[in-house]
Amino acid sequence: MSMKKIGREVLFLEAKESNPRNGEGSFLRIDKHTIMYAYSKYSGNDWNDHCPADIYAIYSYDEGETWELDICVNDNTPDGDLGYASTVELSDGSLLTAYYQKYVDEN
Repeated sequence: MSMKKIGREVLFLEAKESNPRNGEGSFLRIDKHTIMYAYSKYSGNDWNDHCPADIYAIYSYDEGETWELDICVNDNTPDGDLGYASTVELSDGSLLTAYYQKYVDEN
């Protein structure tokens, strides 16, 4: 059975030496012209699940054709990582981003 492709790739966040992995996230249309993607941006020398990660947001003002303003929304603590960002718009127009914070027990 073949699968029908119904969408297209609109954003690819390339890993780099100081950013070995980008993880889970969510898209949110903020207004008629702005889309935000909040995601986990890993840092350090390794890409595994126990490495430090921050929540970043990147924005598109042209229906996802281009992306800019990669900014840190919430940074991690020295012994944990943040992930699975999910953002919703509240009734007053403010944005709420929920995420998990994982601590690694070295013992």
